Amino acid sequence: MSLKSFFIAAMTIHLMDLLLTYAGLRMGFEEGNPLALWMMSKLGTVSGLLSIKMVAFLFTYFLYTLKAKGSLIFISVAGITIAIIPWVSIIALRMIGKA
Repeated sequence: MSLKSFFIAAMTIHLMDLLLTYAGLRMGFEEGNPLALWMMSKLGTVSGLLSIKMVAFLFTYFLYTLKAKGSLIFISVAGITIAIIPWVSIIALRMIGKA
């Protein structure tokens, strides 16, 4: 896969994390990232989430400009593992009445 493909994948994972986090918070779940929690306590839920994700988007773009393909792969795998899978799991469990 090309560097651009990994960049798009990483950005998509960030966006998915943002949307899933917002959905989870609206369902009554709590954010697990202490930095995101702090930002939300200072700026409000939406502004805090958008701010923390903007940093993630900019950092990912910075890695893309450095042609850091390995780092983009790492960010994608980490994002799926520590953000996407947990959020999808708890939201799905809530939707079927198990959480």
